[in-house]
Amino acid sequence: MFKADEWDDDEYVWHEKHPRTGCRRPVIIHRAILGSVERFMAICIEHLGGKWPFWVSPRQAIVVPISDKSLEYCEKVYLYLHHAGYKVDIDRSNGTIKKKVRNAEIAQYNYILVAGEEESKKGTIDIRDHKDGRIGNKRIDEVVQFFKDQDPENSNQYK
Repeated sequence: MFKADEWDDDEYVWHEKHPRTGCRRPVIIHRAILGSVERFMAICIEHLGGKWPFWVSPRQAIVVPISDKSLEYCEKVYLYLHHAGYKVDIDRSNGTIKKKVRNAEIAQYNYILVAGEEESKKGTIDIRDHKDGRIGNKRIDEVVQFFKDQDPENSNQYK
């Protein structure tokens, strides 16, 4: 029996019912431990407008083949970067290179890695930044080092 208070004139009586056969009593635990983290993420999303820094971005890079002839090489590049620990996708869609690059820009990938027959012969890839445009051709191991350089430095406390 809950007594009436200043907001409610009626008294409230709790009636306990037994759960149905085969069912257990439900338990509800409410805690807002991650509430501050969720608010922080909402503020970051709103402030950054989806343009995440490379080290935290869910879409770090996308490999875009110019034609079907370079698709096999692009898949090797994708696997190399994926095994190096980066969040990489590959665009296997049919379309012009301009459309593929435009779609990657709209999806807000940090880097667009374009490869054709010439790049597959040389073992390089053409890098485009979502901010500055074309960066240039790099070997795949140079791309991994370039990505590592994007990571922020550890704090003195970490050292």
